[in-house]
Amino acid sequence: MTRSYRVGIDVGGTFTDFVLIDSAGERLETWKEPSTPADPARSVVDGFAQLLRHAKLKAADIDVVVHGTTLGLNAILQERGGRVGLVISRGFGDIMVIGRGGLPNSHNYKDPKRQPLVQRRHVYEIPARLRVDGSVLEEPSEADFDQVAAAARADNLQALAVLVINSYSHPEMEEAVAGALTKRLPEVRVMASAALWPEVREFERALVAVLNGYIHPMMDDYYAALDRALSAMGLGGRLEIATSNGGTVGVETARRRPIDTLLSGPAAGVSAGTRLAADAGITHAISVDMGGTSSDMSITHDGEPEFTTETRIGVYPVIIPAINVWTIGAGGGSVLWADPQGLLKVGPRSAGADPGPACYGRGGSEPTITDCYLVLGYLDPEHFLGGRMALDRNAAVTALARLGETIGIDGGEQVAEAAIRIATAKMSTEVTKGMAQRGYDLADFTLLPYGGAGPTQAALLAEETRLTRILVPPSPGTFCAFGAVTGGLRRDFARSRRATLNADPDAGRVFAEALESLEAEAAAWTAEEGGPAGQAEIAIFADMQYPKTAVELTIAVPTEIAKRADPPELAELFHREHERLYGFRDAASPVYFTTLRVTARLPAPSLKLPPRSANGSVAPAGRRRVIWHGAPIEAEVFTADSLPAGAELSGPAIVEMIDSTVLVPPGWSLGCDAIGSMHLTRKD
Repeated sequence: MTRSYRVGIDVGGTFTDFVLIDSAGERLETWKEPSTPADPARSVVDGFAQLLRHAKLKAADIDVVVHGTTLGLNAILQERGGRVGLVISRGFGDIMVIGRGGLPNSHNYKDPKRQPLVQRRHVYEIPARLRVDGSVLEEPSEADFDQVAAAARADNLQALAVLVINSYSHPEMEEAVAGALTKRLPEVRVMASAALWPEVREFERALVAVLNGYIHPMMDDYYAALDRALSAMGLGGRLEIATSNGGTVGVETARRRPIDTLLSGPAAGVSAGTRLAADAGITHAISVDMGGTSSDMSITHDGEPEFTTETRIGVYPVIIPAINVWTIGAGGGSVLWADPQGLLKVGPRSAGADPGPACYGRGGSEPTITDCYLVLGYLDPEHFLGGRMALDRNAAVTALARLGETIGIDGGEQVAEAAIRIATAKMSTEVTKGMAQRGYDLADFTLLPYGGAGPTQAALLAEETRLTRILVPPSPGTFCAFGAVTGGLRRDFARSRRATLNADPDAGRVFAEALESLEAEAAAWTAEEGGPAGQAEIAIFADMQYPKTAVELTIAVPTEIAKRADPPELAELFHREHERLYGFRDAASPVYFTTLRVTARLPAPSLKLPPRSANGSVAPAGRRRVIWHGAPIEAEVFTADSLPAGAELSGPAIVEMIDSTVLVPPGWSLGCDAIGSMHLTRKD
């Protein structure tokens, strides 16, 4: 069998991570390259070249490169996207200002609303209006199109979003408007909202189209430049882009729909963590991806990651399906600071890759969590990134001591421990709050930490939340890149259709027609991506609710039930799930069916991690002074590569890897399994 190679890439705020894996499951190569925020493609190209040199391969040997990035997400959060306009039905021009009518701060009515991404002068109203049944109320003329095109050209817009009221179920007029404007503005990216995401709720649908246009110029240029650069290096394989649902799409799909890639990095890690946990017999896990800028958290329950049909990007509600990830500003690069009252704070601002933490020696003078790890003895200054990057402990101590003078704490070690306790408390609060909101028992869950700082922080977080089990994956510092490379092609589709399942005689027909339309759309996308006909796995979901309630549940519909499209059978699925979640059902009430969803997924590549040798001895490479709960202790230091499969050791200990460091506190034990994952267990 011919061996093939796949490369996963994840661009983070501090480092760009690379993973190379072969189809035989015999090689796993990793690389971390400092990110270049001013030119993100440079760190990708430089790191890819370094990875190939390290692996003794050529670009022509690589079959697939899968790239995940949060560039689009950061552009939205930092409001540095392109110039986008909105073309909308007459009378709805203030939709982006009004939104859902909520206050930015319910406790302060004077708090100003955030300015919309589309300036009001870039919103163009046209006489294009449909009734709910699809009949035409108003139809635009050629003169209307000419007027919009002239205004958009004069405003030097780069993208236009088009929304016609009720187009979610009748998209023909909206597509005609988009086509007419594209003909007049070939240099502008014009996107019809229903073509992008045909779900009911005009504000959210308009927002998805606007956000897609807002990041499109930057992301399209980036993906095109990356594709050219990799081809110039000799890559003959396929370039895929990781998406927010844990899968991937081809680069051409991503260039049209960059909105699908906003949370690609965190989602890839959760997807990989779910598979790794399942292989270890773990069905309930809390994933914590602690990188340089933030910590991303997610839940796996009954062997499946938690998905959501609506997430928030900053203040914006986005209705594109995604793995449910929530983020706090606590990462290895989070800056320590004092507020006006002299209280110590951690994050959310990050030192990033440039200048980075004080210990990096790149001009950074503010202390960070990484500086705390170094001062407390968790990190070895001579072996960071496998020795490629030396850390300056004196600079870290100086930065921490300077902050200590401001807040009245003497000594860098005392400030470092206080900061770590604050960061741990912030993370613990988010974990326990998220579990309580879902009604889960923490005792059933295993902590799955990754990212460069995740394994270092894991035991601290576990003790604070009273978790007793930790699973550290192999190469945790590049785990999101690993998740990208092991994901399969996947895309979500939706169609909003309203019917009352146990009252409307046409409900079954409406459901069946929507399903047929979505399956045809999924088949067309599969063919476009080069997938074999009929091999895509289809999962079906339906949004349902009781009337006059705010609770809309997304219900998984087994294929055989969906094909029968029997309204009472579909309603029973909703009753059953509502009863499970809320403890009761209202069998006499009608059940509204609002939106049908289909997920198309091509088989993921069958990739295995290289087995770890069972030969070797569990002997420490040395000992190191570590500060634990205010007292110095001696910890044995091990290198991960020297630990054989089946190795066991007890804390206090430190296990060093090329891309991360595992802290094993007193009272904890660690075992190494057949692929190099580390299982930490609290002994008491």
